[in-house]
Formats: sequence, C-alpha cells, structure tokens
Amino acid sequence: MTAALASIALVVAGCGGGGDDDSTEAAPATTVETTSALTKDELIEQGDAICAEVNAAVGTVATSSTGVGSPAAQVAELYSGMVASLNNLGPPQESAGYAELSAAAEELASAEDDVELAAESEDAAALATAESSASAALASFRTVGRHP
Repeated sequence: MTAALASIALVVAGCGGGGDDDSTEAAPATTVETTSALTKDELIEQGDAICAEVNAAVGTVATSSTGVGSPAAQVAELYSGMVASLNNLGPPQESAGYAELSAAAEELASAEDDVELAAESEDAAALATAESSASAALASFRTVGRHP
C-alpha cells in the first residue's frame, strides 16, 4: 500500500507491549482534537505519544496499589482509551489503509470492553474468554499496522 499505511504502522508499532516497561508512573492517555487532517509525521508523533503513555500505564498495572478494579479491567480501560485517543487524531492526509486500521482498533476497543465487563462481574470463565478475544484483537491491530 502507500506511505500512509507505513506511517500508521509506525504508530501501531509504538503501541506494542507495555508489560516490560520499567516506568513507575502511569500517565493517562491524552485526547488530541484536530481541526484538519494530520500529516504523516504529525500522525506518527502524536500516535507515538499516545502509545507511550498507555504502555507506561499498562506496565504499572500489575504493581499498582490503587486497589481500583481488577488488573484486567484496568488494562482494558487503558487500551480502550488508547483507541479513542488514536481515533481522535482522525485519518491522515494520506489515508490509504486507515479504514482497515480503524476497524481493527474498534475491534480491539470492543474486545477490551468485554474484558472490563467480565472482570467487573467476577465471572472467571467469561473473563478468560474475553481476555483471549482481546489478545487476538490486539494481535490483529498490531498486524494490520505492520504490513504495508
């Protein structure tokens, strides 16, 4: 595809992992509202910032002593917020491939919402199923962004 998908891939690559991050503070995902389409460089810069904040936060969930919700629900909320923030960036000026990435992001957000609901209901079987679906959705989201 075009350079736009390659630029989106760089943003998605920044969204990978998180569990190995040694950060001690979790930063909330930011919402960036734009009035015009971003350039490729702007999309990469802002998307990387969003992903870095989410990765730092995901890396601290297991060690967090906040006591607010289960770790699965906290991670689900972080990924859902990440997707919302990335969507707020809007399609880039060179939008080839953006619809596919956006669809994968929405699938990830939906799967993470299911994880959060299952965690809140304390249904272990539903949580295991939802986490498996969320893992597959995250892998799909990453794959869509990495393959031009």
